[in-house]
Amino acid sequence: MNLLYWAQWGNWPEVVAAYEPRIRSVAEDTRIMGTYQQQRGSLMTTRFSIRDQASTSRGRQFVAVEFTLGNGMKQSQSYLLVRRGGKWRISNDTFFQAAYRTYMQDVVQTAVAPGATKPAGAALRAAAAAAESLRAAVVAPERDP
Repeated sequence: MNLLYWAQWGNWPEVVAAYEPRIRSVAEDTRIMGTYQQQRGSLMTTRFSIRDQASTSRGRQFVAVEFTLGNGMKQSQSYLLVRRGGKWRISNDTFFQAAYRTYMQDVVQTAVAPGATKPAGAALRAAAAAAESLRAAVVAPERDP
């Protein structure tokens, strides 16, 4: 899971390259990068440990990762990897799903109502649409690479 190491150190090209093409086409490389840039502060103080991994019936790898946050709290995140071009790429992960939604809400909020104390409706709609498009890409039927 080099993704988390690269995210801590701000190696954005490697972070983006960790995702499979269809996720990158939906989320867009600059938004993937922006999502991780926004999370970098908390990632810098987080320790990661792989808790479990398993092969799926479709030839993918499931990886369960425990995040130990700087304040000692623990979070469980999961990653689903698929082999593309001889390398393992992320096809789904719970950390990015949540962080991407937050990032998209913040981007729109800053554009339409900076400094507001409540989220703008447009920001909430953008966040929901971003989350839905990512979910749709994850569950869409795959084409052979």
